[in-house]
Amino acid sequence: MHIANRMILKLKKAIIKLKMSLQSNKPIEIPIRTDTNTERSEEYWTRRNVTEFKRFTSRTESIEHLVERNNAYPGYAQLMPLDSADGKIVLDYGCGPGHDVIGFAEYSNAKKIIGMDVSASALALAEERVALHQANNITFIKINEDFERLPLDDSSIDIIHSSGVIHHAPDIHKILDEFHRILKDDGYCQIMVYNYDSIWLHLFCYYDAWLKNRIYYKEHFERRAGDDKRSLFQALADDPECPIANCYHADEFVKICAQAGLIAVHTGNAISTSELDIFPDHFNAALKNKYFDQESREFLQEIQLDKDGIPCYRGHYAGIDMCFKVTKE
Repeated sequence: MHIANRMILKLKKAIIKLKMSLQSNKPIEIPIRTDTNTERSEEYWTRRNVTEFKRFTSRTESIEHLVERNNAYPGYAQLMPLDSADGKIVLDYGCGPGHDVIGFAEYSNAKKIIGMDVSASALALAEERVALHQANNITFIKINEDFERLPLDDSSIDIIHSSGVIHHAPDIHKILDEFHRILKDDGYCQIMVYNYDSIWLHLFCYYDAWLKNRIYYKEHFERRAGDDKRSLFQALADDPECPIANCYHADEFVKICAQAGLIAVHTGNAISTSELDIFPDHFNAALKNKYFDQESREFLQEIQLDKDGIPCYRGHYAGIDMCFKVTKE
């Protein structure tokens, strides 16, 4: 058979299979590509930026963007405060383009603020942005993702702030060991990592994108490591090319911190406005889907709405941003 005819026949079979899948509600199969080159996190975050390389032109615009970011994740500002660092030496580990660095500068009278990141492009934007706020207590440090030791003295930091960073790192244990070393005995860390027990994982990544609409997320799912939910989350947390995006159960992260001699207390979760939109649209349909597995089914069945109508799981918002206060043992 001519190659073009074989391709047409193959395409027709694929279309028939897709139609049958949609009619039966059975998910189609998407193979994992093995020819994708995974770049290092450092390289990825140097060419990608959470503000899409936005350059701010005024202090007011910079602050408005910070407020807008916080408003997109109800609960975040309360769980990861920027106004409690008076007289303190603060490290923003993974500061990116300076969101929380300028937050500490605006809302606290910190003794010193250190912004640290693997991305040279993000640090350049952060320095430019800080100049708009006329803060003279801020320094920036560029590190490599394969560092052996952070360029800071033992017991030199009062507050380590790390928001949505260490779940992208190739070695979270090394980072937490270093946090233990540089943190003062009476200091603390406030850390946000991605939450496994979230609407984002169970209702968006697993139900909406994987079970219901995976053909539309083909580019993402071709890069997944497997068919488990952590792999699906990895494929959808940021973009298809993000090399690392881990998520954790709360008790799992507590145990990881304990291995570094740190005590982690789960203070709560922030929930994205996207999750608030997803929840009412997909809740009933997911429970009715026969391919929706028992773990995710039990997660949804435990959801309760608080007085403001926000979905909660085991006493906390059922959101993607899981927050901890971490101290030395």
